[in-house]
Amino acid sequence: SQLFYSLEFVASDFNTSMAAEKVHVSQSTMSKSILHFEESEQVQLFTRHGKRITGLTNAGDTFYHDAKKVIRDYDHMMTHVHSKETLAGKVTVGIASAVPVSHFSSILPKFRLEHPNIKIEVHDQGGEVLQQQLLLERIDLAYVVAPLRYDSLDRVNLITDCGAIVFNPELINVNTSITLKELSKLPMVLLSTTFTIRDQLDTLFGYEHVSPNVIMESASESFLLHACRTQPLITILPRAILKGYQTSGLSVIPLKQLNWELLSTKSKKNDNPLVDEVRKIFDAEIKEIG
Repeated sequence: SQLFYSLEFVASDFNTSMAAEKVHVSQSTMSKSILHFEESEQVQLFTRHGKRITGLTNAGDTFYHDAKKVIRDYDHMMTHVHSKETLAGKVTVGIASAVPVSHFSSILPKFRLEHPNIKIEVHDQGGEVLQQQLLLERIDLAYVVAPLRYDSLDRVNLITDCGAIVFNPELINVNTSITLKELSKLPMVLLSTTFTIRDQLDTLFGYEHVSPNVIMESASESFLLHACRTQPLITILPRAILKGYQTSGLSVIPLKQLNWELLSTKSKKNDNPLVDEVRKIFDAEIKEIG
């Protein structure tokens, strides 16, 4: 109770009457509780002008922030205990456009059927935008492609794969041991430069001091695959996403130089147990799909 009283007192701008009213005790009880805590711990938490408390000492400031964390952890602990019995609430999940459709098109409906009391709100945006929204606490959880730009986000690596050269072998010939320099000369349709894998690909070509022969860009993987199916073109996509598309009649050559990692991430400050439970379920499903 002393922790709770002290927090309310600070939150009430050191107004004893207001703080006492909020926690339904008398002003006398509030004042005695604060004084007793300082005396019993032999520490001065508050600065005073005469008998009036005017602020926090350095020790008091540290105590205040630590006390808030203790109360928050207690609340989350109790939420966690009860959520084990019946998971309920809302979790906002960001899914980067580069994440395979095949994963979440099956995971989300299955999850909702098994956990009807949890509402999942999906934000479908670019990975960089989603990382920023995590920091701004506009979303709870995100599935993005590496790299992460911010140290204040945690990460769980779910899938590590490589890029893939995709083409119709009846329309264009591509050697399985093709070099990047040779590859750059072939007509290709690629993802737009807003995609991480495109940025990595351009960097690889830059190392070789060559520019790719890009005749068209698109943000749609299905468009790129259809173009390669019907025209003498190649595209380069993350190999993992091909599971979600019809690729019959197309050949796929792994491009090992191009790394692709699917991550789950959230703010390190977000310790909501419901978010952790949803993440654990989603992560396990994604790893199983592979």
